[in-house]
Formats: sequence, C-alpha cells, structure tokens
Amino acid sequence: MQSLITGYTVYFNLKNKHCGYLFQGRFGAKLVEGDFYLLSLTRYVHLNPVFTTAVKKLR
Repeated sequence: MQSLITGYTVYFNLKNKHCGYLFQGRFGAKLVEGDFYLLSLTRYVHLNPVFTTAVKKLR
C-alpha cells in the first residue's frame, strides 16, 4: 500500500507541479449507529458522483 500511495503522489506532483504530501493526517472513521444514518450515508456516497457531474456541466 505504501508503494502505491508513494507512486501516485510522485505522479500527481509531477503532473500538477505540486510538492509535498497528498494524504496528510490520520485516517478518521466514525461508527455508524442507526439505520437512518446508514441510509443517509449510502445515499450520499452513491449520489455524490451524479451531483458532482451535474455541477460540472453547469459551469
């Protein structure tokens, strides 16, 4: 996993003329408690690409 992240970081930095770390800080996770919260999270994850694409087309 480390070599994958390092390789992608080098690629990204060269392509975008950027320097430094891409993935900074610790990974955070939250416990999903309750069915409503789980439903909201899955709806967000599945519909986020749809809304992102729609916003990009409007610009």
